[in-house]
Amino acid sequence: MRTAPRRAEMADAVGLMRTSAITERDHKLVHEIEINLAAMDTALAGLDCARVNGENLDMPERDTQLLETAVERIAEASQNLRTHNRQLIDTEETKQRVLLGRMMLVRNLTLILGPIAGIVLGWRLTSRLQQSVSTLAITLRSAASNKVYTVGE
Repeated sequence: MRTAPRRAEMADAVGLMRTSAITERDHKLVHEIEINLAAMDTALAGLDCARVNGENLDMPERDTQLLETAVERIAEASQNLRTHNRQLIDTEETKQRVLLGRMMLVRNLTLILGPIAGIVLGWRLTSRLQQSVSTLAITLRSAASNKVYTVGE
């Protein structure tokens, strides 16, 4: 009865595939794998019963063909599932690269334009502050000499 643990492992693997399937195509391929595993179990069930009873029987031709067909379909569905998942991964990696490229562009623009904007803003503020200080100095000098000057009108 070496096949029972392997069947349990396959059932666990199919359960894992079922929970990780995210697209409709994934679900269809996993369902196809499940159907063919059930067909494989059906083909092997008679052979297991004969082995339990101590009989050494060859598998009937019909069961052999059923088993071969099921195995081929499982392999094909598994390959299609793998290919589909690879395509999904490639698509997501491409999207991630594009997003990373955009983020790096914004980062680099900020690194370049941020200091330039700071210098321009600082220059404008200092020129305005210089005008305010000049106006204040003229007003103080005129107060000391008791003369009235109008500045900036």
